[in-house]
Amino acid sequence: MKKILTILVLILSTVSIYARNDERSVLEVRLNDHSPLIVVIDGRDYNKYGRTITIGNLPKGWHNIKVYQYKEYKDGGGRAKTIYSGRLRIDAGTVTRCVVDVQNNRMRINSMDIEDAYVEYDRLENNDHYENNNNQLLNDDLKDLQARVEERISDSEKLKLMKSVLEGRTYYSVQVRTMLDWLAFEGSRLDFAKWSYDRIIDKKDYWKLEDVFTFSASKDEYNKYIKSH
Repeated sequence: MKKILTILVLILSTVSIYARNDERSVLEVRLNDHSPLIVVIDGRDYNKYGRTITIGNLPKGWHNIKVYQYKEYKDGGGRAKTIYSGRLRIDAGTVTRCVVDVQNNRMRINSMDIEDAYVEYDRLENNDHYENNNNQLLNDDLKDLQARVEERISDSEKLKLMKSVLEGRTYYSVQVRTMLDWLAFEGSRLDFAKWSYDRIIDKKDYWKLEDVFTFSASKDEYNKYIKSH
């Protein structure tokens, strides 16, 4: 994860320098089951293959996007299956993160200012610059937990493991955003987001996770929970 974060920081740094001039942005796409994928933007195949695809230097405006689930040779041989096809709006100077659900072919989209995204990545790369203690969840811990969660099949099993490991730990909102993407169903994400609130270091930023939820009822319940605590 540290290697991936370092690469993303470099991309974000480069794009942020030029964003004011040509209003370019960054797109990050992955599948909710973390399987390999291929992304085609406006008919262009970027010749990228992996579990997370990051594309920099995108112009603002509407783009046609196609997302393919890629089956590796060891699993039956180099086949790509269309998981999502649609249009996506990219705003100037932003990082847009997309997670495609392989079960219902829907895409969750989160967009933030490129400078805010850079701060988040910098925070993860430099935990020692922020409040720290023996109970804080660090990058290596998050990576290890993700590997264990991916071995579970159902959301209930994943939630049980996540809560067991994280009991007594503290962590940042951006880390919760990452962990919520491991869960397939909205109800599970809402459950974990509410459960995590008391463990959050930067509670003032926790409201920003509202955009993780698709349905208005979930957003309302999430905001109501935060305001009542």
